[in-house]
Amino acid sequence: MKRKNSTNSYTKVLTIISGFIANYNFNRQVNQMKKMINSIGILKKLTFVAFPVFIIHVLLFNVNLITGKESDFYYSIPQLYGLFFMLSSVILITVTKISEKNFNNTGMVFMIATSIKMAVAFFLVKPILHLEGNKIEKNNFFIIFILFLLIETILVAKILNKK
Repeated sequence: MKRKNSTNSYTKVLTIISGFIANYNFNRQVNQMKKMINSIGILKKLTFVAFPVFIIHVLLFNVNLITGKESDFYYSIPQLYGLFFMLSSVILITVTKISEKNFNNTGMVFMIATSIKMAVAFFLVKPILHLEGNKIEKNNFFIIFILFLLIETILVAKILNKK
């Protein structure tokens, strides 16, 4: 008789432990989903601002006054938007992940990532700076750079103000 009770108590204990493990794994999966949703949400915000500006920018270059100027550009408008969108996405996802793990380092990570982005932008703009008489392309590059920097800064400020 004692053996039957002890086996039942072992079974009960194992059932309770497996329930805790299953609950822990479920909670962990839910937390991972929330983190992924945060990253997707911040990319939606970036897209929501950048895509309409991109469309307007492309339409401006299809106006009769500046038609044909884009063909002389070292980097096309879609290339620049694509590059800066990717860089901004990486920065924003990194900052979001860091803010979830160690919020105190969020600002520093943003500053370091932005500095790296500026270095990449410098090496990209270097050939454009040496071109003669293509002021539109230089302005174009810096406007796109500043646009994405502004979007990043606003989104990261919102992340920092949440806590």
